[in-house]
Amino acid sequence: MTNQKLRELCIKNNWFTWGSNEQYKKLFDYNYNGAFISQLAVMIWICSDAELDDITRKLEEAEEEWQRVQEVCENEQ
Repeated sequence: MTNQKLRELCIKNNWFTWGSNEQYKKLFDYNYNGAFISQLAVMIWICSDAELDDITRKLEEAEEEWQRVQEVCENEQ
C-alpha cells in the first residue's frame, strides 16, 4: 500500500495520535521499504488507542484492495 493510503487510514481511524513526527516518519519509511502488515500494525498500535487486531484487519483489507487495483492496472496494459 502507498504511504498516502497508510496516512489516510491513520487519519480516518484516529491512529498514531500518540506518536511523534519522527515516529510517524519511521512508520512511512518502513512501509515504503516493504514492511509486513504485522510490523506496521504493531508500530501503529504502540502509538494509538486502538486494538491490535482491529488495526491489523484494516491494514490487511487496505492491502488486499491495493493488490486488486494493481492487478487491474497490469491487466489493462
